[in-house]
Amino acid sequence: MTSQLEFEPSWFLRNPHMQTFVGRTLRPTNGISYIRERFETPDGDFVDVDHPYFSTDTQPSVDPQTPILVALHGLEGNSRRTYMIQLYRQALAAGWRCVGVNFRGCSGEDNRLPQQYHAGFTNDLSFVLTQMQARFPQAKFALAGFSLGGNVVLNFTGTDALPAAVIAVAAISPPVDLVEDIAYFSRPGNKFYDNYFLRSIKQKLREKLVKHPENSILQAGLQAQTLFEFDNVCTGPLNGFADANDYYSKARALNNVLQIACPTLIIRSEDDPFFAPHLPDAVYQNKSITVLHPQYGGHVGFVGKRNLGEARFWGETQAIKFISNNLALT
Repeated sequence: MTSQLEFEPSWFLRNPHMQTFVGRTLRPTNGISYIRERFETPDGDFVDVDHPYFSTDTQPSVDPQTPILVALHGLEGNSRRTYMIQLYRQALAAGWRCVGVNFRGCSGEDNRLPQQYHAGFTNDLSFVLTQMQARFPQAKFALAGFSLGGNVVLNFTGTDALPAAVIAVAAISPPVDLVEDIAYFSRPGNKFYDNYFLRSIKQKLREKLVKHPENSILQAGLQAQTLFEFDNVCTGPLNGFADANDYYSKARALNNVLQIACPTLIIRSEDDPFFAPHLPDAVYQNKSITVLHPQYGGHVGFVGKRNLGEARFWGETQAIKFISNNLALT
């Protein structure tokens, strides 16, 4: 279903690029501390996660019944991006324990295998969730993902692997149909964003080639001039896909949207500069999915009017409200 709840930014923030940039810079980063933990994965690699807590506390909650929010960042982000910190801040204030998952290669240390992460790779989310469930069997869980992390979360939510302990899911500014959304992202007007992500990816790729100098697929990735080209010659083939189009077609959350049965919130603005202004029809056909699709907000922006001198971060606020309301119903 679609909610009529709208997001109202100040007049000077009714620009998608302004929302996207200001959202990154205005979110506060102070007041949160972390405990870093490394999980060794079954395939011989590792996943680093952060356990955030208020700096005024001595450690994260140890109550075995405290609900746990597992969150994923976006493309070339990490678990300590400003939007992740704001999500932690609001979740902790609402009584949740948080777990911020770093995609492979995004924690500040290169992962071991040639492969890193991609939009359809749900294994690490499933693995971390299983580890946390074993540690806290009495706890309820929720999932949240931003941008590419939102696609991963939606993919996983629509599979039989989703544990019954997960009571709600939120995806903020996710692609849903990667085929259409990547085509939209690849417009000439988005060249700045394309170059920004590609520089970050290639920097990591150079480090990875030190470990795997004979890998021809990684070498080909260094020659890519756009994200699409990189996915076509590197991300796709490196992860068992024929090319970029095969990757987008098979990794898109759209493939699993109709199977989602867990209460799920999708937040995406009409003016998102990355993705198409509309969501696929299948999103609206699933009654388990609530859609917030405001006119403004940019990409992971949603910086609202000031309230008592502080900017309101609408996306994270709605995600935590939705998750907490569903916890109250269990």
